[in-house]
Amino acid sequence: GGWIEHCREVFPFYAPTINSYKRYVSASWAPTRIAWSVDNRTAGFRVVGNGTKGLRIECRLPGADCNPYLGLAAALASGLDGIRQKIEPPPCFDGDVYAAQELKIVPQTLGE
Repeated sequence: GGWIEHCREVFPFYAPTINSYKRYVSASWAPTRIAWSVDNRTAGFRVVGNGTKGLRIECRLPGADCNPYLGLAAALASGLDGIRQKIEPPPCFDGDVYAAQELKIVPQTLGE
């Protein structure tokens, strides 16, 4: 829950440069809206390995230009805050996240 709740606040750690935001375009396999889903590459947070011992959550928001230490610190801080405050995640999204107009979008610029 904390990952989704604090996503926009920690986004500069995931996309630290002006050019980082050029990848967040619909139908580009980069997440453009804030949602979680199971085995869905259009979602920013993807649950992978459902039904296996390798169950994990991928945070697909950071780009290759992200400092991995700062990105991980931001993810840990928002996740831990979600646990501390008992923030529940929204329901699992099923379908094409790019087409879901009701979902919040990721920031479109570094200034947002």
